[in-house]
Amino acid sequence: FSQGQGGGKAPARPTAEAIDKLAKAYADAKDASEKAAKQFSPEWTVRAEAFAKQAATARKAGRLVEARDSYRRALYSLPSLPA
Repeated sequence: FSQGQGGGKAPARPTAEAIDKLAKAYADAKDASEKAAKQFSPEWTVRAEAFAKQAATARKAGRLVEARDSYRRALYSLPSLPA
């Protein structure tokens, strides 16, 4: 009997390097969204910035899981143009 695709293994804990990659991805996405900022509500960017600030604080405190989750929320909160 199978335990799913993961084989019953717990997900890997995030590393500091993985969090730094997420931080860079957020910064890149934020730069891209600022170019199209006139088309979006500024509240979306404010919300994303709040998540990024929480993530940075968690990263400095060594709370890597919280930092990863907050950077993901920040990335998903940024406005973007449809493809």
